Amino acid sequence: GRGRRITPSPVKEFAVQHGLPCLQPEKLKDAAFVYKIKEIKPDLIVTAAYGKILPPKILSLPRCGCVNIHASLLPLFRGAAPIQRSIMAGARETGVTIYLMDEGMDTGPVIIQKRTTIAEGETCGELTQKLSFLGSEALLEALDMLKNEGNWRTVPQDEAKATYAPPIKAEEELLDWEKRGREIANCINGLSPVPGAYTFFKGRRMKILRAKTCSLEGAPGRVIKVSRDDFVVGARERSVLILEVQPAGKKKISAGDFIRGYALSPGERLGLNSQEEA
Repeated sequence: GRGRRITPSPVKEFAVQHGLPCLQPEKLKDAAFVYKIKEIKPDLIVTAAYGKILPPKILSLPRCGCVNIHASLLPLFRGAAPIQRSIMAGARETGVTIYLMDEGMDTGPVIIQKRTTIAEGETCGELTQKLSFLGSEALLEALDMLKNEGNWRTVPQDEAKATYAPPIKAEEELLDWEKRGREIANCINGLSPVPGAYTFFKGRRMKILRAKTCSLEGAPGRVIKVSRDDFVVGARERSVLILEVQPAGKKKISAGDFIRGYALSPGERLGLNSQEEA
């Protein structure tokens, strides 16, 4: 959280407020933790964005198994960053998957899937919010299935169609204006609001938080058009329409406010060498 302090998650806050036990083991294979779960005798374990693979000792404990809510249409985008990676890959559709967990990473049989579109210019933050509601709906439907039928109806994943969503690397956050405009816009939106894709303007780091592609052509990294509410930067193919930015040490602002506050004009350059050519 702010000030780099460790803060409790909303789930822990809810548990504490309602007097529910909250276990936070450093290692899931810890014998004391496994014993505690055995004592609870859970009918079902549900995980969401947990970040760890449950070991067999935990998977075997609940009578009805362990299910996970995953923010993609499995077997697409298995792994830690499915929302970011789906936008960065230019996918136009995504969704949520409720699946019965096994020992693999997002490999278990599917119980329910719900689909939604990814709009042009939609950011990771916006899509995450949309998928959180979709995920809760899907989980309730899955629980109704278990309640009404007494078991899960599942479909195995097609391994031949599997793709992966590894964690975002720091070097991916730096925009490369030599790439195609579509790739750059997808990167900007996929990494927004955090960690945020960035470039340099007059030698200072600046995040770009929302963008679309544009049919104009121009030199990569060069500002080729400035309007009242946005500006266009050249790329290797097509160009990038910038809609929101966050200058170094400042809050997020619209592209229009940036244009007026920094007197941006056509011909200026974004990128690592922007100071040299400013």
